[in-house]
Amino acid sequence: MDDNAAFNALMMRLDSARDAADMSELTEPQRNLTAFAKVMSMAWKTSMGDLVWQSHEQAVAFADAFEAIGASDIAKEIVWLAAQDEYSGYARRRAIALNDRVHAERQALWSLALEYAGQSNVLPRQD
Repeated sequence: MDDNAAFNALMMRLDSARDAADMSELTEPQRNLTAFAKVMSMAWKTSMGDLVWQSHEQAVAFADAFEAIGASDIAKEIVWLAAQDEYSGYARRRAIALNDRVHAERQALWSLALEYAGQSNVLPRQD
């Protein structure tokens, strides 16, 4: 199984562990990857601002995930958005710009996540 297949298998397992009880049993890298996958799947359906403004805990998890994979500039933007009034026109424009960026850099972000998964030893073993 190559790294991409192993990563996809891991993400499918983590995807089923999104409820609160299961999340508490995950390691920090697994929680980061789960939050990252959630952002990446939901960013196609809704704006990053709406994702961040749903709850403070969710915004922190998303920022931690992007920071962990090495996309600290996106993490900082998430933190900034979380502190803003969701009805602010300027914040909405920044959220749209962040959405556009996440979409444009989608492949590179997934590559960073794959690298992080490998470095964190969370990929399934290949015997």
